[in-house]
Amino acid sequence: MADLVNLNFKVEPDVAEAIQREMGLHDLSRSEFIRQCVRIATPLLREAPGLLKADDKRIAEKCGKFGKFLVLLEEI
Repeated sequence: MADLVNLNFKVEPDVAEAIQREMGLHDLSRSEFIRQCVRIATPLLREAPGLLKADDKRIAEKCGKFGKFLVLLEEI
C-alpha cells in the first residue's frame, strides 16, 4: 500500500456508532472500513449521483432497488 495520509471528517454521533458497530462485525480497523466503503461507493455514486443529495428516508426507499446490485456483489 502506498504511503497513507490523514483525512479527517466529522459525523453525527449515531453515524459514528454505526461505523463502530459495522467495523466490529467485519473485524476491520476504522480506517480500513472507511477505505472499503469509499472504494465500493465511488462507482455506485458515479452511476447514481442523485444519491449524494438523498436524505436517510430517500436512501432507505432506494435500498430495495439495490437488491440486484447486492446479488452481483455477492458473486465477487
